[in-house]
Amino acid sequence: RVLVIGSDVGGMKELIAHKETGLKFESGDDEGLAKHLAWAMTHRQEVCAMKEAAFALFEAEYTKEMMCEKTFKLLESI
Repeated sequence: RVLVIGSDVGGMKELIAHKETGLKFESGDDEGLAKHLAWAMTHRQEVCAMKEAAFALFEAEYTKEMMCEKTFKLLESI
């Protein structure tokens, strides 16, 4: 499992719940990214909890089967 650190663009806005399933920063904010990286290096317990929460979310919402089902529903609605 890995810690997800991403900017708030595209699907990342919805995928990352800040300090719950990862760390999110504003697009183009290099200092924000650096700050999150430094924070992650010194907060191991919180990072472990976020990684576990992100993995649980992935298992619940983003399995291959679930993504296929969501894709088929979207295609049917078009």
